[in-house]
Amino acid sequence: MADNHEHSVEDLRKELGAMREQMETLFTALREKKDDVAGDVSSRIARELGHYRQFAQDGARKVYDAGASGVEEVSEQVRRNPLASLLIAFGAG
Repeated sequence: MADNHEHSVEDLRKELGAMREQMETLFTALREKKDDVAGDVSSRIARELGHYRQFAQDGARKVYDAGASGVEEVSEQVRRNPLASLLIAFGAG
């Protein structure tokens, strides 16, 4: 009976050793997968940031163009009606 008990303990040690090796393999695979996923997420974020940066630049360009157009329009009004423009500026203060 003691022989059977010793045999069971040895079998249990072998099984635990095999489980430990499997767990180490699993953890290694998970670490590698984590690095791959982190790289994918980083590249996805970089693409999205590039998209939003371009969107912001386009918006800023449109605002600048609209402002420049407004300045040109006011300048043209002043050139066409200098006296009226001077009176309006004086009245505005």
